[in-house]
Amino acid sequence: MARRLLGATLDAVERAGRTVSDCARAMESVTRQLGDLRQVVQQAADRADPAKLAARLPTATRADADADVSAVADAVSAFANEQRTRRPPQVCSLAVLYKHLAGDYPNLTIGQMHDALRRAASDKRIRLLPFTQALYQLSEPEYALVLGREVMFYVEAV
Repeated sequence: MARRLLGATLDAVERAGRTVSDCARAMESVTRQLGDLRQVVQQAADRADPAKLAARLPTATRADADADVSAVADAVSAFANEQRTRRPPQVCSLAVLYKHLAGDYPNLTIGQMHDALRRAASDKRIRLLPFTQALYQLSEPEYALVLGREVMFYVEAV
């Protein structure tokens, strides 16, 4: 009888040991997932930090004032038309547009691009389209243009 009792106790101890090992593996997995989540939250916080956002923006110089808004508006319209013929169903993001314009206008600021966008839109040469997802999903928010209550992030030819 004592032998059976000791055998049953040994089986119970072994089962408890396996359960503890399973729990330890689960805790390691949860700890890894928590670390990944911590990284994602830190990246989101870094992107939302105004000081770090300002550091990513191109700096303005006195030569930036020389950029001609009309010429940039013409370049915006031309690029939007080119994009429409090259990739008809897709719209162009303002980030892609700025990077293209910066090749021709190296001193162009984002604010000057926004002025050119407003001019081209008011002349009905382009259409500005809003970013319709959650704002935290906006990959490059520094290029977005706020018009009224909408965050514009795409442009298309009219």
